[in-house]
Amino acid sequence: ERYIKASVQRILSSLTNILLPLIGNTCFLPFIKLLVDIFVCHQKAFQGISGYEHTFVERDCHTHCWEGDHTLFVILGSIALVIYLPFAVFSRPLWEKAKTDVNIQLGTTFLLLKTCAQVFFIGLKKIVIFPVIHAGLYIPGFSLFAYFTYVKWPFNYDVINLWQVVMFIAVIYYSILSFLGMLTSSETALIWLILLLTGWALIMLVGAVIMKKKFKVLLISPKRNRNSSMLARLNSKKKDQLDKGEKSKSQSSKDSSLHADDDGDPDVGETMKKSRYVAAAGDEGDDDK
Repeated sequence: ERYIKASVQRILSSLTNILLPLIGNTCFLPFIKLLVDIFVCHQKAFQGISGYEHTFVERDCHTHCWEGDHTLFVILGSIALVIYLPFAVFSRPLWEKAKTDVNIQLGTTFLLLKTCAQVFFIGLKKIVIFPVIHAGLYIPGFSLFAYFTYVKWPFNYDVINLWQVVMFIAVIYYSILSFLGMLTSSETALIWLILLLTGWALIMLVGAVIMKKKFKVLLISPKRNRNSSMLARLNSKKKDQLDKGEKSKSQSSKDSSLHADDDGDPDVGETMKKSRYVAAAGDEGDDDK
């Protein structure tokens, strides 16, 4: 019975280690996006000669909005959102805190705010149907979130914080170019592509230079870690040998100082001889008794 319980606990622990990061992190954005897509009904169509207008789901043009099967989908999608969203928000920091072997960690408060920001940007994309208006709202909102990330510096490793901010700057740069591209003709697409790649290259280069000058790379590859462990063991052995040598030298220096006192100062030598004689006499008296 104990073996069965231990086996069940190991299986549950393995499933938890796999499912929590998969459901709470990897699949978070796709799940939210698919569930929100049920409510997106911006497209309109006319049916028949009478010109009857109806809306249909963006993902399925054969499903009319707010009638028939779509009503059931809305109910089920709402229940799924109500259950999944709090679970994902709660499990994302929980899994990270439960993993004791994870060295690079993210602040819990920042992770919760990041989750809320992701849900907000997904909802903004689905609600605002005009690209120019969406870009005008998205760029300031994401820039504010990037600035908050820079101020908060959420990771416990400076290099990761640096590249997080660099990636956000690259996204903002891409969004600005997209916004400007929508305001111009599509014939200049090649120019925008060149500007995009050039800007990204410069942003990455500046990030690499800042990392090289201001931050230390503390991550070590397994091969380098093995080599460093061997060097550490060799250094410890050398240190032990040096300590032993210093101890022997200090002991020899003490002995030589005693001999020097005996030879250099006659009074001191005579006193030490008398003390040895008295000690020997005391030992003989004890033996006679």
